[in-house]
Amino acid sequence: MFQPSQIPGMVEPLEQEMLTALASSDFVARHGVIVEFGTFFGRSTSCLVNGATRWWTPEHGKPAVRTFDSFGCADGVGLALHVRAFARNGHVEHLVKTGGGRVDFRPVYDHFVGAAEAQGLLKSTTTELRDAQAPDGPIAMMHIDCPKYYEDLKYILFRFFPALVPGAIIVFQDYYYHWSATMIAAAQLLADRGIFQLQQSRATAAMGTILRVPDAREMLELDLIMATASITDLIDRSIVAAKQIQMDRPEQFLPRLYLAKMQYLWEKDAFDQAQHTFTEMIRQSGRNLNGPVFADFLEMMKHGFSMRRLYELDHQP
Repeated sequence: MFQPSQIPGMVEPLEQEMLTALASSDFVARHGVIVEFGTFFGRSTSCLVNGATRWWTPEHGKPAVRTFDSFGCADGVGLALHVRAFARNGHVEHLVKTGGGRVDFRPVYDHFVGAAEAQGLLKSTTTELRDAQAPDGPIAMMHIDCPKYYEDLKYILFRFFPALVPGAIIVFQDYYYHWSATMIAAAQLLADRGIFQLQQSRATAAMGTILRVPDAREMLELDLIMATASITDLIDRSIVAAKQIQMDRPEQFLPRLYLAKMQYLWEKDAFDQAQHTFTEMIRQSGRNLNGPVFADFLEMMKHGFSMRRLYELDHQP
């Protein structure tokens, strides 16, 4: 139905192939809808839609794919710079709307994937995660892209995870990402508690399945644990887990877990521990950091090892 490569975005070809294959699976067809958080211009959404077309028909009566995104950000900084750059590359800059210090890119998304919405296969909701509500019925697959911090991820955990079916497919996009420290930690805690099992990765995306469906009470317990848990210990366990799965380009993406730990420590003013983590990353890599890893480090340094201010500007109430 769509050509994902023609939609500007950051989801790599291997990730596109994985999302399409997962969305087309017999398991998803039998057990529920697909939910996505964070769509940008719709590249990943188009993959999910393409997969779902294998089994969805109008007779289903409900959309196969449900997406949630704010479709907006603060103008002039952070994400807005990427929005404009990708819009220029896709020759859709005229569709980006501005006003009141904000950027609205929902028209770009509609331009690329609106045909699936009109068909009834896709339903997209403009919302912040704090206001997102789970759809009626079971969820068989979830693609989690937009939250990079646990405080936003927990809205998904509380409202959407209880609606999952056993065996549901979860893809944590940007799991292997240097800004995702608390999200990495929360996903590892889900694994520690026997809820989630990590299975493989493609670029920054970590894919796994739900071993058992948690209820709201267990999500509350997890939230209480996250309030006092050692985030760095959880990331250390995520590094061990990553080494045990089929991992895509570990020389590039495994160091991002170390960088995420270092970024978190730096943000907490634990500079000596951050330096030790960086040294350990170099030692584990055989003292041979590749170009992309070094570029990640430079990006972190450029932003003072914290994206918090820009993130809050993009998602202000």
